Amino acid sequence: MKRTKAEYENDVNSILVGRRLAGVRYFEIRYHTDKPNYQDDSFQGHHLDYGCDLEMEDGSTVGIVWDGEFFQYGIGILRSSLSSQLTDFMSWDVTANQYWAPLIGKAVNEVKVYWSWARYEGREIKEYPQDLEVAFEDGSKIYLSASQYNEETDTLWGMSDDVAVVFSLDIAKRYCIGPYADNN
Repeated sequence: MKRTKAEYENDVNSILVGRRLAGVRYFEIRYHTDKPNYQDDSFQGHHLDYGCDLEMEDGSTVGIVWDGEFFQYGIGILRSSLSSQLTDFMSWDVTANQYWAPLIGKAVNEVKVYWSWARYEGREIKEYPQDLEVAFEDGSKIYLSASQYNEETDTLWGMSDDVAVVFSLDIAKRYCIGPYADNN
């Protein structure tokens, strides 16, 4: 059963706010290589063809993934690891990554959901969660977007079956994520 916008936003906040980040794991679908693809091009962030787990100090794991709860494709959140959703995947512990390491041990203070819309069958407009802005206790923010990176145009395409992770306000502005999206 699909949640309402308010239920989705309440769930996202109840799952993350007040919890401290302990680790991060990226998940990608196994194609023809065992090499990580999340930073293979000029995108100024990380892009994942599936999603990531945020491991919290209280032992909980929060999966961030593209999904179709509201409309294909939006940003989704699970109360479990993405490993339970996949059968043939690759994963990497990125906790020590230069962007994630400063956030380890920090509590999530707030999560904002940014909604977008798509016209369905030429008439009905469907709203869906496009981006999450996760704010930590020290003022740091990350942005998680159901977007695919296009290297030829150096742009993000929303409503996609990838998850883009952006670690700064300037890059969020550059790629029109969250509060900087064209439809907000």
